[in-house]
Amino acid sequence: MLAAENGRHLTLFDLAALEERDDFTFKSPVVFTQFSSDGNRLLVLTRDQTVYTLNVGGAPFLFEYLIRKSQPELKLVSLDLAPHRFPLVSKILRTDIIQLDIEQGNALEVADLGKFQCIVFCEIFEHLRIDLLRTVALLGNLLDQDGILYLTTPNGIGLSAWGRACRLVPRRNWPDIPKCTTSTSPSSRCIRTYLPFRSTLVTF
Repeated sequence: MLAAENGRHLTLFDLAALEERDDFTFKSPVVFTQFSSDGNRLLVLTRDQTVYTLNVGGAPFLFEYLIRKSQPELKLVSLDLAPHRFPLVSKILRTDIIQLDIEQGNALEVADLGKFQCIVFCEIFEHLRIDLLRTVALLGNLLDQDGILYLTTPNGIGLSAWGRACRLVPRRNWPDIPKCTTSTSPSSRCIRTYLPFRSTLVTF
């Protein structure tokens, strides 16, 4: 199945039969569509609907700032190990900030956070040290049906890593360097390199 949106209109196509299956019109423009893993259900969000989102590892709260600018009505909860470092963020960004260690937190305490349509887990996975499977399972339990876990990790074998390795290896033995992109972080004055598939979309 294929969902094609155009403003307030959404059309479903059956790719196997090469025919239009259904057509829908909403009160406000469609901003997101996602099929369930079995392809039998379709999540549709319009501009006037609310998405409950959890961001794990809030500080320095740049994600919260940017998401507030683009989606001011979005319901957002942010987890951080030491939110007291930013005492005014909750009020300024209108965001619920909860002090919680997702790795060591009690399962019931984590479950009390509720259910979310989207969980953002950016540049956190590589810092987990205690129990990866338990932590990911806890996050999975927080997802609503057909919810989305948006998980990204740095590329440890990017250009900078290849450059350091290649200085120690004769040119004739250099490996093929995968296509990648770089992004500069002004705050840390460093360059982080990512493969095209660095962003992983996981559904439960």
